[in-house]
Amino acid sequence: MTLRPAAVHRAVIWLLAANTAVFLLAGTFQHGPAGYRALVFDYLSLQPQQVVLHGWIWQLVTYSFIHAGFWHWFGNIDWHLDVRFGL
Repeated sequence: MTLRPAAVHRAVIWLLAANTAVFLLAGTFQHGPAGYRALVFDYLSLQPQQVVLHGWIWQLVTYSFIHAGFWHWFGNIDWHLDVRFGL
């Protein structure tokens, strides 16, 4: 089974949209109590010791949606647009 280019493009667009939504949502935690931001990043960013020792396997997926700041997010989005779409 092969994926049609249009289906791949749609999937990439959805992933880019999800990344942007999570980035904006995580940004709201920066203005709240410091504990919220630490809690979100501790649970969602990839920490191999937590995955191996405590079974936090969701981090294998959620880490790709967590960004350290605007330029980190922008660089990832720019890379995807360049590699996937040649823009």
